[in-house]
Amino acid sequence: MKKFIFFIFLLIIPAIAFSQGHRKKSGKRKKTHHKSSPKFMSNKNKHKYGGNKYTEYDGGLTIGTASSLTDIGGKKWAGRDFFMLDNQFNTTNIAVGLFARKRLDKHFAVNGSLDYAGLSGSDLYSPGTSRFNRGKSFTNKIVELSAKCEYFLPKNKRLHSPLDYFGYAGLGVFYQNPKVVDSNPEEAIISSTQPVKFSKIQLTMPIGIGFYYTFPNYLRVGMDIGYRKTFTDYMDGFTRPASQGNDCYFFTMVNVAYVFKASSRTKMSAYRNYSKKFFRKK
Repeated sequence: MKKFIFFIFLLIIPAIAFSQGHRKKSGKRKKTHHKSSPKFMSNKNKHKYGGNKYTEYDGGLTIGTASSLTDIGGKKWAGRDFFMLDNQFNTTNIAVGLFARKRLDKHFAVNGSLDYAGLSGSDLYSPGTSRFNRGKSFTNKIVELSAKCEYFLPKNKRLHSPLDYFGYAGLGVFYQNPKVVDSNPEEAIISSTQPVKFSKIQLTMPIGIGFYYTFPNYLRVGMDIGYRKTFTDYMDGFTRPASQGNDCYFFTMVNVAYVFKASSRTKMSAYRNYSKKFFRKK
């Protein structure tokens, strides 16, 4: 987990530093056009933002954690579907990815993403349960390709806040290759004589919430938590007769993006926040 925290600092600190780098200190500031301000912020054009009010494009990188909810591992509840409290902190892994988004209107956007993550679980981290003596563990590397529809919460028109909050749902596919390890020799013999066939390509339904902050230079930093519902009980390469549902997993991601084509709404918000820094009264 220390590695994850280190990676987060590697992303956020340079992003904030970059966004602040162009803000040079000076003595008295007059309420005039700053020589380094973007073209649309000039006195002549500051109210002529042009273009569609909401349509815009952005994309970037994501990094965070991936956690599994499977038959192997878990805490007290043995990996119940959609029960994130069953997550084993000790088996949390790193996840990375790419994404591109198009804002359609005031409330909706579409987002396409490609993510790579490691998943794992171990019965040895389930003390006080029957699974502890079973002693199974697993690892799985997944590659997920998904498309999501994002719904943005309404914003106060007067504030022009650079913060946006949203929820999302979508559909995707992922490739998996689980590997099971048995610490119990007798259990290992039984497993090896009864191989289970399952598809390595599966469907997934991403559901989650998130937010992002847009800096005046169109750098965007955000975070989202996304649950992945699946339709397989073999993400850990194993199932049991008493299984209460399919396996699933979830991501907790920090993302850094750039707005390649800004909407007039984003430009207005950027101008308001930019002017607070450069056009202060004496």
